[in-house]
Amino acid sequence: MPFSKGQSGPARFQKGGSGNPGGRPKGATEMARFIREQTRDGAELVEFALKIWRDPAQNDKSRQWAHEWIADRGFGKPLQAVDMQLTGDLTVEQSPIDLSKLTIEQLETLAAIADEPPPLLGVPGDPGDPGDNQ
Repeated sequence: MPFSKGQSGPARFQKGGSGNPGGRPKGATEMARFIREQTRDGAELVEFALKIWRDPAQNDKSRQWAHEWIADRGFGKPLQAVDMQLTGDLTVEQSPIDLSKLTIEQLETLAAIADEPPPLLGVPGDPGDPGDNQ
């Protein structure tokens, strides 16, 4: 069991345990592939939603569902603002990595990451700037 009995909140999972020990269900990727094959890579699903959205004979709830489905998949779900106040100690404890157990490939990947500066997000002119239309 991945969490301690009777616990709730941030400490409910046992240290080192997975909240999803079984991982993704085995048939999930096959099902997604099947749906893409059966719907012309999702085009028929979009056509279905557009038909509902454009049909004035459909009830408002159905047309609103179609509108949201199309907008969420076409443009992504809108960002949601979260108002938070953090109090207390925000220290994160991490165990050191035993580099002697890593493969050469893993060590090379770490070295490459260490040499790359992190991208600056939201700085005008930066390629990661969402407002950059270049």
